[in-house]
Amino acid sequence: MKSILSKLIIIVLAAGLIISLGVGSEFISFGMDKNIIAKVDKMEVTKKEFIFFKNKKLSELSSSIKGNKDFMKILDYQIVDMIVQRKLLAREAKNLGFHISNEKIRQYILNTEAFKDIVTIANYETAIRRNFDLDVDVFEQILIEENLSDKYYGFIKEFLFINNDEAFQEFLKNETSMNYYKIELIKPINFKNTFTDSEIEEFKKTILSDKSTKDSFYKFFKINSYDLNKNDNITDSDLKSYYENYKSGEEFNKEKIKREIKEKISDKLITNELKTISNLVKTENINEISKKYNKEIKVFNISSLQAPSNIKTKIKTSKGLNFIYYDKSIWVFELTDNEIFQKDLVVNQMKVVAEKNSKKEFYNNLINIYKTNPDDFLDKIKSDNRLQVSFYNNQKAVNLPLISKKALNQTESKKNINPYLIDYIFEDDKFYLIFIEKLRLPDSELFILDKDRIKNSLLIDKTESFFEKLNGEIISNNKIELNTKYFKDD
Repeated sequence: MKSILSKLIIIVLAAGLIISLGVGSEFISFGMDKNIIAKVDKMEVTKKEFIFFKNKKLSELSSSIKGNKDFMKILDYQIVDMIVQRKLLAREAKNLGFHISNEKIRQYILNTEAFKDIVTIANYETAIRRNFDLDVDVFEQILIEENLSDKYYGFIKEFLFINNDEAFQEFLKNETSMNYYKIELIKPINFKNTFTDSEIEEFKKTILSDKSTKDSFYKFFKINSYDLNKNDNITDSDLKSYYENYKSGEEFNKEKIKREIKEKISDKLITNELKTISNLVKTENINEISKKYNKEIKVFNISSLQAPSNIKTKIKTSKGLNFIYYDKSIWVFELTDNEIFQKDLVVNQMKVVAEKNSKKEFYNNLINIYKTNPDDFLDKIKSDNRLQVSFYNNQKAVNLPLISKKALNQTESKKNINPYLIDYIFEDDKFYLIFIEKLRLPDSELFILDKDRIKNSLLIDKTESFFEKLNGEIISNNKIELNTKYFKDD
């Protein structure tokens, strides 16, 4: 029963949350009792339970974040999402035949260090109310649901495994290193920037073909968490401290831990940025704000947006310049229907397309140079002052996922012939080419020594990814009914 006690500490006391909406969740208004926050398939989320988890999360946030209404509204949705997810998973466990009684849960609680001196039921109930501000039945129900969720996860996990091919590919990625050149265009490229009236009208038709009669168009740009965290200065001391505090039960994987630290720093930076964005949308226009973050403004229609229905509703009902926080990103947007067909905006869109096509053509020409005479390729392109050719020595493939995937695939097909050129690599709509000078593959016999460790590490990642998708599917297949006394449309 170790997992129950850990859940008591980690889930109930810490109440950690991931601030991102459940995949495909639908929220609909529904009248209900004031002590009920929401319902899902006749299961109720009580006001006390909601407030308990919300207060726990608020204690972790800075005052500037708490003052942001848009963020707090999303936090409310997320807390409901988290509670509902636990209830639905517990129900799935019951459907599989798992069960745990209130009496058994109570006995385990009384055996913990925090409750070991409590003898009577009256004292026990008083201690629960004093420490958690929850009725005993609500507190125990949370733990029962957590225990059943654990059982459900444990049952499903038995069917997940990593085969030898998956493990070997991971071994290659971790142990392969390479010397390569990154080839990128650093000077403006010539492209068509004047258009006839007939060309403009033709381009408008392409816009209309994407526009349904009920859709609206929006200008927007997106700030991702990694946009705010360019610093890669994570010391070995930071890695060691993080491992000892959070990962001591796992194998020490330096690069994985480094990525996790960067993600946590990025997530903190993006939430802290909400206050700044909130002020900017009140005082500046979308063009000025996009320049501050060096982001390109794009145009989209609502049907093309891959987001939950409540996010789309938020965008549709917003007036003027606004923003939302979704999926660890800040979306700054503005309705633009009244100007979508203005000549200046259409021409600007045409210029963006023309420039992108010109860049593609430029890189295609480089690829043709390589195909014609691969031995002289580097010498030829190094003399082109429009290009920056940067050399990287002995780089680990595991740190270069986009490059290594194509490099290893090409190596397999060419039986490790060096050097060679990898075709297009895309990074935020910026093109560049990679020329592999040398690829150093590991001794495959060493795989046997590392196979079990690799399989265990991959299984952890695969399990997390699988359950994230599974949870999203379980939630998306159930409508969450919200109490309109607490959740009102803007």
